Order: sequence, then C-alpha cells, then structure tokens
Amino acid sequence: PQALLDAVNRALAADILIVAAAGNDGTDQGYNYPAQFDGVFAVAAVDGQSSRANYSNFGPWVAGSGPGNFIWANYLNGNVAQLSGTSMATPHITAGFALLLSKAPCMTAAEAKAAFAASATPLTDSGMGAGLVNFQTLVAQAKNCPAGDTTPPTVDHTLPGNGASGEIGRASCRERV
Repeated sequence: PQALLDAVNRALAADILIVAAAGNDGTDQGYNYPAQFDGVFAVAAVDGQSSRANYSNFGPWVAGSGPGNFIWANYLNGNVAQLSGTSMATPHITAGFALLLSKAPCMTAAEAKAAFAASATPLTDSGMGAGLVNFQTLVAQAKNCPAGDTTPPTVDHTLPGNGASGEIGRASCRERV
C-alpha cells in the first residue's frame, strides 16, 4: 500500500496526529495498516474488565487502548447496533485527543502522544500500549498555549473526486478555515 504510506508520511510531516485501529485478529503477528506504520497511534481494544479483548491485535507497535466491546454505534439504514472491535475503541482515543487539542491547540502531535502516555491507566496485559484512555487525566495534561493561539481546531476533509491522486483525506488542528 505505497499510496497509503505516502499519504501517512505527508500527514506526519505536517504534524497531523493519525489514530488507527490495531485490527481484530487477536495476534501480535497481524499486519493492519495504517496502524502499523511508524508514527501512527495504533489502538487496541479492552473488554469490560479492562483486559485485552480476545480479538484485539496487540504488540510493541500499539500506542494505547480503549473500550471496544459492545459499543453502541450508528449502523446500516439509520439503525444502531452494539459492535465490538478495535474500530470501536479507536473513536474513544480520537475523542480524547480532540478534547486535549481543543483545550491546547498549540500542542504538537508528539506532545499529544506524550500526554496520552503520561495519563493512561496502565493495563496488566502486555502489548496494549501506554494503557487505557483516561479522559480526565489526559485533558489535565494540556499545556498552556500562548495568547492568540487558543482558537479551537477545525477539520478540513479533502477527498479526491476519483481517488486517482492517492489522497485519503485529512484532519488537522493546524489549519484554520
């Protein structure tokens, strides 16, 4: 997936934080991209007992974990359903970063990742990254931004019309509309 790697590298070079699901193969041997690309914040899933969910991929490339079992989500045809997976855990981590960066938009991606590592609740299972997201302690890690740099982040979704350019869309707390 060279086009995906190129897009990820462009985003990382622009200091854009990328959060991705680790995958649902229940192994540390799986290859789930973009989660396993260097610099991407890979998310594993925990169950209701804060243990690694049996389906969740894990390993040294995982950066953090979120709740992933029986999560209510929008579903097909306007319905909702309880779903499980690392794709259900990932929005929890993304929401934590959104809260953090809305309070401190001057933080870099590296600073946001460090704030997560400093604030996560440690887990007993190995390969689950820094631990389980803790919104209260994560937001408490927000640094003070200089005056004039407190505008909340905006999101700019840019998708190609025919997919030929290899762009996958982007979200950035650096760009202002």
